[in-house]
Amino acid sequence: LWSYSETPVGFSIRIKTILVNKASKLTESRIRDFNEKQERLKKKTEKLRKKFGEHDAAW
Repeated sequence: LWSYSETPVGFSIRIKTILVNKASKLTESRIRDFNEKQERLKKKTEKLRKKFGEHDAAW
């Protein structure tokens, strides 16, 4: 379980670096929209992680 939870973290850091580089070229309003999308995506990911975590625990 630990290795599973650690892998997405390293992956998301790499993705964030790429996205931040792209975001720096955007206007502020677009960056704001972008950040909101990222927040929603993060919340979805958390929900999925909790869902699958509970699923694993059930087994």
